[in-house]
This record gives sequence, C-alpha cells and structure tokens, in this order.
Amino acid sequence: MKKRPTQPSNKHFWMEQTTTAPPQAIWKQWASVSTWKAWDTGLKDAYLEGAFELGAKGYILTLQNQKIPFEITSYEEGKQFTYATKLPLGRLVVAHYFLPHTQATTFVHEVWLEGFSAPFFALLLGRSFRKMLGPVLITLQQIAEQDELS
Repeated sequence: MKKRPTQPSNKHFWMEQTTTAPPQAIWKQWASVSTWKAWDTGLKDAYLEGAFELGAKGYILTLQNQKIPFEITSYEEGKQFTYATKLPLGRLVVAHYFLPHTQATTFVHEVWLEGFSAPFFALLLGRSFRKMLGPVLITLQQIAEQDELS
C-alpha cells in the first residue's frame, strides 16, 4: 500500500470512520461488489467477474453511465483490499482497510491518483470525490450497524 502523505490533497486523500459494527460487517459490504451502490453515492452500479480476490476484475457504472473497468490489486481476506482503474496516462487507486483497534472498528477509504495525468485529474475530480467521501463512509457505517441489528 502506498505511504500516506501527512496532509490530504485533491491528489491523495482519505477518511476514517468508527463504528460499533464488527469488522466482518464492514467487510461483508466491501466484498459484495453488487451492493456498493447502496453506500457509494458516486456510482450507479458495480459488477465483479468471479470471486472477490486478488486479480479479480469488474466494472463500475458511473452516474453518467460510463462503464469503467477496475482490478483488485491488493487483497488480504477480511482486512484490506485495493482496486485500481485506468485513466489516460495514469490511474485512480482506492484502498479500503481497517485501523488497529481495541473497542471499536475503524475503517478507512483512501484514494489517490498516479501517473502523468494525476495533477489534471486531481483538479478535475479531486474536490468532488473528497466531498463525497464523508457521506459514503457514514452510509456504509449505518448499513453495517443496521445489518448487525437484523
């Protein structure tokens, strides 16, 4: 996983959320790609071809109906995964992982842009992606906590 800078920017940012739900409840939501649309307001749908594992490929359908392929590039069952999408002369990388905890579950969504085009896409998308991240994590937290009550 890429080392986080000390301060977030539109090129590399992250957010943490703490929940009373156990890590398994968050992992269940992460691993069920077809339900990402329930908590990720930045996409219309998501599909995975095959099992949720390292090297798996899928598609994200944006709100503008663009079908964007992704690949799981890092994976540790029940702990973390990262996926990447290609951009012209670069890529967008999204990591999902847990922080070490004692009493509560803290999960993180981290996003960064790589490559020659990273500064351009940071200007084009960074601010709106960062703005979206807080509500996405809160919705994921609520779904996981509600799932635990069911």
